[in-house]
Amino acid sequence: MPSPILSAPAPLEPPAAIIAADDSDATETLRLSLSQSALPGDLRVVIVGQPVLSLAAALAAMPAPAALSALAQGIKTALAARRADRTQTRLLIAQEALADPGAVTDRLGLAAAPLPLPAPALPDPLLILLARHLIDADPDLRALEQALMAERSALAAQPPADPLDLDAVCALAADAAAARDRDARTIALLEARCAAGREELEAMARQTIALTERLEKAETRIRLSRAARDRARAEADQALHDRDLVRAELDRFYRSRSYRLTAPLRWLRRRLRSS
Repeated sequence: MPSPILSAPAPLEPPAAIIAADDSDATETLRLSLSQSALPGDLRVVIVGQPVLSLAAALAAMPAPAALSALAQGIKTALAARRADRTQTRLLIAQEALADPGAVTDRLGLAAAPLPLPAPALPDPLLILLARHLIDADPDLRALEQALMAERSALAAQPPADPLDLDAVCALAADAAAARDRDARTIALLEARCAAGREELEAMARQTIALTERLEKAETRIRLSRAARDRARAEADQALHDRDLVRAELDRFYRSRSYRLTAPLRWLRRRLRSS
């Protein structure tokens, strides 16, 4: 069955009008969707995945250093393309745009809504939390993320809170503090689980070493026992061989002519001793 993406009409805009800053699934999905709509004038659209989600998806496929490097490169590409011409360039976060196609149509001034395509599934929640922790722990990457969010073209403008409305300001501050606390607790839980996992692995390693030592000692005892058994068997075989040689020699002596000829002398000697 052919893929609906492959059977879609050919793009109306040249490839240079839509710039994919990374190769995440969300970025590619949005690029394919926008490629079916004519962008007005000389407008360019730069697409990049949301940093946390892009990093979480990358962590499932590659080591953390490579995933962090790929994320930083994607953000730098998006920022460079946006800053080259802020007037004619729109920077979109792929996940935000896929969640609100109507807002994308209004923000870009499209004649028709982009072709609807299913948004990629979210990565594993634990990977998302790990990605958040890794970004927060890297000052350079955290600064890149903040710059990206500041440069992006907001789809749904939210008016800032009234600085005189203390209740609203306090509510926002409380929400932010609660979110930070939740993130801190989650990260602490993950770190505790990792520590417990390390301790369990170390215990298993110690147990494995102890079992290996016991096995080596048992194998040494078995080798020594086998060597002693082989020596005893060799000595027993040699004793049997010596016995057989003595018996054969005695048999030859008893059957010899000299033994038969001296039989009367031996009989006489025994009579003399008994008298």
